[in-house]
Amino acid sequence: MKKKQTLFLIGPVDPKEMADIVPSQGSDAASLADELLVRANAWLSAGKINFAQYDLFKKRLKETPAVVDAKLDGDVIVCALADGTEHRILPDDANLPEVIVTDSRDTWTLLGITWKKKYWIATFSATAVLIAVLSIVAAKHR
Repeated sequence: MKKKQTLFLIGPVDPKEMADIVPSQGSDAASLADELLVRANAWLSAGKINFAQYDLFKKRLKETPAVVDAKLDGDVIVCALADGTEHRILPDDANLPEVIVTDSRDTWTLLGITWKKKYWIATFSATAVLIAVLSIVAAKHR
């Protein structure tokens, strides 16, 4: 069974979504992660951060060292980590999946012969014109 993914979360946080982020111990860490995610959701709803930042923040909550506090510095999310360092999530940080760009094929292979597309088109066009001319000439001679 495939898990349903929420693309845009506006409004209260879904408890099912919290199950992936909040530690299962039921400790203070769980309530802290819950509080931080609700705070980030409020920032998203108010338009202070974009969805990419919200999604990256959600992913950061699952990583170690743990996030112990988060605040906004303009439009940058500043996460205070358990080891005393900071992690900044900028508005232009991309979290999109990698896109593989392939070059367009410039050739066609027909009957084991590989030519550029324009040569195949020219060859078949010329052949069609030749057949049309021959059929007209043959019809006039009958």
